[in-house]
Amino acid sequence: MQAPAPVPESLPSAGDVQVPFGLSNLPIAEVFIGRETELAELASAMGAGTQVVAQAVSGLGGIGKSSLAAAYARAHSAGYAGIWWLVADSRAGAEAGLADLARRLCPQAAGHPDPVALMQWAISWLAQHPGVLLIWDNVEDVEDVRELIAALPSAAHLVTSRRYVGWHRIRVSEPLRLGPLPADDAVDLLTRLASPALAGDSGQDLCSELGFLPLAVEQVGSYLAEAGMTAADYVAAWRAGKSMPGRAAEMSRPDRIMSGVWRATLDRLSDTPLAGRVLHVLAWLAPEGTPVRWLAEAFQDDGGVREALRRLNAFSMVSLSPGGTVGVHRVVQAVTRTRTPDAEDGHRLPDMIADAQRTAVQILVQQLPEGDYLEPEVAERWRIVMPHVDALAVSIAGRDAPAAVIGVMDRAYGFWLAHGNPAAAIAIAECSLAGEERHHGPDHLDTLASRSNLAGAYRSVGRVGEAVVLYEAVLAACERVLGADHPDTLSSRNNLAGAYRSVGRVGEAVVLYEAVLAACERVLGADHPDTLTSRNNLAGAYESVGRVGEAIELHEATLAACERVLGADHPNTLTSRNNLAYTYQSVGRVGEAVVLYEAALNVCELVLGTDHPTTRIVRGNLAATQAVVPEKK
Repeated sequence: MQAPAPVPESLPSAGDVQVPFGLSNLPIAEVFIGRETELAELASAMGAGTQVVAQAVSGLGGIGKSSLAAAYARAHSAGYAGIWWLVADSRAGAEAGLADLARRLCPQAAGHPDPVALMQWAISWLAQHPGVLLIWDNVEDVEDVRELIAALPSAAHLVTSRRYVGWHRIRVSEPLRLGPLPADDAVDLLTRLASPALAGDSGQDLCSELGFLPLAVEQVGSYLAEAGMTAADYVAAWRAGKSMPGRAAEMSRPDRIMSGVWRATLDRLSDTPLAGRVLHVLAWLAPEGTPVRWLAEAFQDDGGVREALRRLNAFSMVSLSPGGTVGVHRVVQAVTRTRTPDAEDGHRLPDMIADAQRTAVQILVQQLPEGDYLEPEVAERWRIVMPHVDALAVSIAGRDAPAAVIGVMDRAYGFWLAHGNPAAAIAIAECSLAGEERHHGPDHLDTLASRSNLAGAYRSVGRVGEAVVLYEAVLAACERVLGADHPDTLSSRNNLAGAYRSVGRVGEAVVLYEAVLAACERVLGADHPDTLTSRNNLAGAYESVGRVGEAIELHEATLAACERVLGADHPNTLTSRNNLAYTYQSVGRVGEAVVLYEAALNVCELVLGTDHPTTRIVRGNLAATQAVVPEKK
């Protein structure tokens, strides 16, 4: 028998942890030119730290939104108690950023296995320490951050996003729309990066061709400096079409510009073929924090990979951190993953993109930790890998994916569920289901399991209508493929009953639960764990429709069987004891409820630990029940 995971050290009270001096995780300062007007407008909207507000900066990819936010934060750092940067391109990313704040603030959090608990602790800490500036970078959907921002009214919030609308939902009436750099500022940026000699008199023309897009100007300036090429020569090559992608109607001008810069740079790097291959792999991983050693192991060439990254860094295609990780701008990633309509572009052939995708998947397969999701060391390794799994799930959507993706996504789904984060599990489950349907077909058992997983994730975040549709489809397929009494069919029928109950269709839920219990008793036996679970579910449904007497009888029978079959300390027994106590309380048998809750809490704390979700639920139920117990006279 495997030894239980050590109980993590309890987190201190959030109110007892003071704001450390200089609290900040801003990215390394970069060359930042101009934007005086926008900085002034942003300072006016934010109040420079003197009031609690939320503001959004929107604009095209590569326009400099993140750079502007970082420049504002550095200029006004004295006005805030601290500054915390969150990569918020998904709900999971935003929550992970808050968990990282908890790790920064208290040593006890470093090995804590539950990122949701850390996120909640960070929210509590921020609520008790007003004046911290939170920068929510690269938000794709305002709904990913709306609830988190609403939970933190004492913090200041600055959001960057490509989106222009929807910000009224976080009380931003007029987001700051960021446009291209003014011409003089763009030329200044190019000149600083490339040198006055290389920029010459053609700097203005080159910046104009680049649409005064800051990211493009930055990368071309680095290109000129590294290649020793003049702006005039670059403009001539650009206009001759040697570095321009095909002008497909569906590509926006910024996309065409970045595609052209990307192609010109890889043309220049043709003497380092591994540079292009490495960049292609990085396009499928998270934009920040890819360990260099992952790439060295994947290509089995440590020296070659490091030289490729050195050259890519010199051309500003990637950024290297002192901690041994590499980052890539999201726009560069998107260009790298996109098949070009230009037949002359030999850097984005379908086979090259597919090969890079397979290599990225292989890297993640190698890096996925083994062991209990809740064990602190295992959880810490997952914390490093998960941003890359999440990024892969998003970027691979709608594409042909290798079969190995399914295994990665299934394990990642299990991690998010174990850590109580179903919202983060949804993109993972959607990716897994798409892969199963493609590789195994709609009725394969693995496909049905994946569809059921996605339904469960939808239900957990309140998308119950979508869950019902999926559960109904799974049940119909199970009955057709496996038969009415197969254990998987019974489980599917049970899941659908739970979803019906969640949407108020309790009559239908009771009918399904009764059918499940009858089949479980007939097929599995009265004391099988699945039968006990089914009996517990039916008791809850009876209680929902007012059949409380029948509910109590079932709960009492379930608890007795759990204690006999599973033991008094089994998690299912603890849940059954809690449920019976709750039902006793509902009919006024408060004293009996307290006795059961106290017994359950003692065992939960001993077996599961003081911070386990089940322990917290039982503790809360006991406290609520004790509050209504009449005082003895």
